[in-house]
Amino acid sequence: MPAPGGAPWLADLRGRGLDAFELPGRKTEAWKYTRIDALMKKTAFVPPPLIDEPASSDIPCHLALGAEGHRLVLVNGRFSPELSDLDALPRSVTVQSLASALESDPQAIAPHLGNLQPLEGYPFAALNTGLMGDGLIIRIKDGALVETPLHVISVAHAPGEAPVAFHPRLLVMVGKGAVATLLESHVGVDGGETLSNGVTEISIGADAVFHHYKVQNESLKATHLAAAQVVVGAKAVYEAFALSFGARLSRHDIRVCLDGEGAEARVNGAYAADTGQHMDTSSYIDHALPHGTSAQTYKGVVDGSGRGVFQGRINVARAAQGTSGNQLHKALLLSNKAEVDAKPELTIFADDVQCSHGATCGQLDDDHMFFLRARGLTEDEARGLLIEGFLDDVIDLVSAPAVQASMKDMVHAWLIDRSGRKEAA
Repeated sequence: MPAPGGAPWLADLRGRGLDAFELPGRKTEAWKYTRIDALMKKTAFVPPPLIDEPASSDIPCHLALGAEGHRLVLVNGRFSPELSDLDALPRSVTVQSLASALESDPQAIAPHLGNLQPLEGYPFAALNTGLMGDGLIIRIKDGALVETPLHVISVAHAPGEAPVAFHPRLLVMVGKGAVATLLESHVGVDGGETLSNGVTEISIGADAVFHHYKVQNESLKATHLAAAQVVVGAKAVYEAFALSFGARLSRHDIRVCLDGEGAEARVNGAYAADTGQHMDTSSYIDHALPHGTSAQTYKGVVDGSGRGVFQGRINVARAAQGTSGNQLHKALLLSNKAEVDAKPELTIFADDVQCSHGATCGQLDDDHMFFLRARGLTEDEARGLLIEGFLDDVIDLVSAPAVQASMKDMVHAWLIDRSGRKEAA
């Protein structure tokens, strides 16, 4: 259930969230490629009573990012001090659970919670606002150099037959001139039916550099819905990469506002979907002020009867002269039943801009396959090498070497698992 906290502003915020929630239907443009109403009839929205936490040894760490970090564990959206490790957290970083903040001093977070995330047009972010029970508040001081990443591990745990729903909230405030990295790993413990509906709000101060890497590797009975709202200050840099393998249905809404002159955003990602999986990414990059730069590249691999969706929009305000914005989506279809819908868009109100957008969709190149087969590779080996190279190419955009290596290992593991499924079929 929602966390305690009787402050009038919080009750009002929750009420506005629930009032704004409405299941998107066929006529909802932002959800036209993703039907969720039939699925949601089977899943309860309200969080269940407390469930015993899994043992640390039961958490599938091989599905999480392998890079070292200060470990922050959420189990069904609730912060677990027992499973977390903050002993070496630097003094320039403070971490608090949302539930404890709402109980002890709700007025301290009143100016921040819900300040970035719009409700209209984001139905499941609105639902999160109404039902959020716990999560994390992370503050990084001005000028801080945080060398070790913060690693949030969100564990979906449904040990019984009943579905489990949770609505975690992550609030991150990065001070001026700070440098830090946030890792997110979303995993499932027991393969039960779960609904993870998270919202992340990130404010990045002027001249700061913030790296944000996410991997979604939940069970194939999971539904993963996530909204991220990011505001980037003057001459600050936001680098993000999202990698998705898991869940039967996943939707990642990311909205980045370049709200300071000279702000920069690099928002990239990759996904791999197979039969029974539907993966949807919706992005909105808003250039509000002059001389902002954005670059976005997404790649997807879809096999079996899986489906991928990419909807991306770059908006350039009239005041945002000198803007550079580029967006590209590439998809690889591995079967005749695989499907991809891509809808890149540009909305430009300024005159002095350099913007581009595009989308491509195709199959493995026959000439490349012939070249590899002629050198002794089997058909499966050749296909695997080309698929791995296709995804590794975009993962090369990750600037953190350890994270990049971990993501490439995950791609390789997915290909091995895919090959095993093909042999068993």
